[in-house]
Formats: sequence, C-alpha cells, structure tokens
Amino acid sequence: MTDNELAQELQRLANSAPYGEKMTYIELFGIKYAHLLNRDNCQRIVEMAQIGKLGPTVNMGRRLAEYVTLNDPNWPN
Repeated sequence: MTDNELAQELQRLANSAPYGEKMTYIELFGIKYAHLLNRDNCQRIVEMAQIGKLGPTVNMGRRLAEYVTLNDPNWPN
C-alpha cells in the first residue's frame, strides 16, 4: 500500500467515524497499518489525508500495535 493509498484510507475513516469517535478511528488506523507506518511517514500521511494535525495520534496507534490485537482484522470494511 502506498502512502497515497494510506492517506485515502485515513481520510475515509476520519470522515466516516461516528460522532465522538474520530480520534479512536484514527488510532485504530495506526494500529491496523502499523506494519506500513513509521515515525517519519505518519505526519506526511496525515497531511495528505487533510485531517488536521493528528500525526501524533496515528503514531500513538502505530506504537500501540505492539501491545494490542484488533478483534476484527478486517476492520473497517
């Protein structure tokens, strides 16, 4: 998956998150795609997704991925 495709997916998730769940969805994005993310490209992907200054939130999800497992690996559909 390219950075552009990751940015599109992040933008889709951020825009489709239920009210009050945007940050959760962004962290879950970081968890799900941690294997494709690194500290340097998190901010670039957020900028490409045009969702504000949420690079640290994606990075937090990326770092949490080492300690958590998604119950539904297909999340989100």
